[in-house]
Amino acid sequence: MGEQDSFLFKMDYQTARYAAECARWYAVSQDEAYKEKAFRSLNWVTYCNSPDGQGNESPLSKHISNWWSDLYGECPRMFYQAFAGVPEWAPTGENHILYSDSVLKNVSYRAKQIRYTATQGTGADYLRVTFAPTQITLDGTKLVPVADADGDVRLGIIVARIDANDTASDIARFVERTIEFKAAVKRGETNTPEARAAQRRFGDYFDEFSGKKRRRRVKEIEYISRHGDIVRALRKWRQRTLGADEKLVKDAYVDLGCSRETLCASYMR
Repeated sequence: MGEQDSFLFKMDYQTARYAAECARWYAVSQDEAYKEKAFRSLNWVTYCNSPDGQGNESPLSKHISNWWSDLYGECPRMFYQAFAGVPEWAPTGENHILYSDSVLKNVSYRAKQIRYTATQGTGADYLRVTFAPTQITLDGTKLVPVADADGDVRLGIIVARIDANDTASDIARFVERTIEFKAAVKRGETNTPEARAAQRRFGDYFDEFSGKKRRRRVKEIEYISRHGDIVRALRKWRQRTLGADEKLVKDAYVDLGCSRETLCASYMR
């Protein structure tokens, strides 16, 4: 990518910025063409640096005056924008903060410790580390597993591909939504008459899928689903005694219900 008519060489910062935009768009669209464009563009940018770290605006512009801010400021930081879109490109065997929603300060790296200060109260930070963290603290407070009302700790496992470009953002989104939901429960927003009514808006019954399925994003995971067969069998059984004023219904939580003025039977996932 170039910038101006008075300097016709293709330039490092402009090309790196184009690569970053392609990588971030790939993270959203999953269009492999943009991942390839980002990879090739970043690869070209590496030819703008000598082995000792000296930068040039272009492989063809050596010994010509260059823009210092392009070479040592704006161009290198575009790699982190690209790593946010395709985290598996980050160097292996090294600890790195890949990207953050906010400005970070007081960043320090040790063999098995990363410390920094975020300038916003909420946000998502993406890190690639070479070790399994034994402790995570926030404002000096150790984060511990969440316990329910009875004091029992419930542990969860998230299964994801380590080389998937959107794993970090998916996990962050899941955690953020969980936090928002727990906060809404604490405020009583899920127990209002309106919220309870919204949870029980039943619609007409329809058959659900049975058979071979594959994960939408991970084709290597394949399994046989009998869910639809079970619901259809229950529907057939219930129809035998269905009254004239009764109707089989379902919603996002209940796969099979019998509706009159009140729910008379249900099958939940």
